[in-house]
Amino acid sequence: MFISELIKLNKNLETNYNELIGSQFCDFSLIRIIDNYLSNYIKYYDMSSKEILDRYTKFLSTYKRDLISFISTGKYPFQLKTTRLSLDRISYDLALILSTMTTLPRHQIMLNLMQYSQGVNGKTLIIGLGSGLELEILSFVKPNLSAIAYDNQISDFVISYFQDSHLIKQNKFIGDENNYNSIFAIELLEHLDTPYELLKLCSNALVENGELIITTATNIPQFDHLYNFNNQKQFYKNVNDIGLRIKKEMDIFHDNRPDRVLIKNTWYILEKLK
Repeated sequence: MFISELIKLNKNLETNYNELIGSQFCDFSLIRIIDNYLSNYIKYYDMSSKEILDRYTKFLSTYKRDLISFISTGKYPFQLKTTRLSLDRISYDLALILSTMTTLPRHQIMLNLMQYSQGVNGKTLIIGLGSGLELEILSFVKPNLSAIAYDNQISDFVISYFQDSHLIKQNKFIGDENNYNSIFAIELLEHLDTPYELLKLCSNALVENGELIITTATNIPQFDHLYNFNNQKQFYKNVNDIGLRIKKEMDIFHDNRPDRVLIKNTWYILEKLK
């Protein structure tokens, strides 16, 4: 496995990986899917292990700095108007893919996705395609399922890798009434300053009793996060007003020992009401 080569070169990465695989929530079949996808990604760009680790370390160090700042100020980077990290699409993709094999919260999110995908049928939409990892997992679980995926920035690798099986649109999703049985918007809403506008578009695009699968982020001051889902009552009200019912909810807590700040993602399955 390629991850085995990487962790030999970075002690912190090795520690994080070992903690993950020692967890009761670790799924080795998921790790193999991610590892294979990462291997194909780096082969496409002919990248060295050192370059991958340099890019990933930069991402992690910036997040740690922003988290420390958030603990003292209660503000996200965009609120402080400080110099924010600017990552190219490839570096961002690598961080997203690699962290799924080295951090338990992201691994749990993708494990939920893999398990949920087993029951997915009908027209399927992914909004926020990003690294392509969600589509890869969905394709692995449901190889004959044809999905449409949107994102306004997609790497050449993702376009090439999925060109024969899925329709990828490199633009903004603007809605499509009563069309989809399932819509995925994983690790996306926190990147929007008006996330409920997208949820409304998604609700309109679902068939009756169709399901919208989302995650939210609470107190995660990543450089490109624009919305903090730290008011759960307001979230419940807004979702209900849109015409969605919370069918399933699962908190995925981060390690809060160093700072005692509640940091979590929440996994939701939302159902469209009549």
